[in-house]
Amino acid sequence: MKALILVLTVLAAAGCGLIAHGTSQVITCNTTPAGALITTADGTACSTPCTFTLKRNKDETLTIERTGYETETLSLHSGLSPRSAADVLLPGGLVCLGIDVVSGAGYRLTPERVDVHLKPVEEDGP
Repeated sequence: MKALILVLTVLAAAGCGLIAHGTSQVITCNTTPAGALITTADGTACSTPCTFTLKRNKDETLTIERTGYETETLSLHSGLSPRSAADVLLPGGLVCLGIDVVSGAGYRLTPERVDVHLKPVEEDGP
């Protein structure tokens, strides 16, 4: 009986997002042209091409800047991951879903990849 409980616990836990992919997500950022500065709402920055590791359970705003180009703002939205929602179909799935929602692992940021074509700043005529 203990072996059966252990097997069911392992099967249920294997579907949990906390175990499968954690509470953070890597977002890949590219711009054309490369070398733009991308800054998150908390001030973390990188020069493209680059990646950010962000919390899955909160929306994020990215500001994209490069001299001679218009500044762009892009929102990343946090939503319940379809994979975590499907956990309810597994033995113990409601427990996994609850753990995932509380920990933040049950969410996914979209878009998962940022590709921005920067527009040159228009020069005023004479």
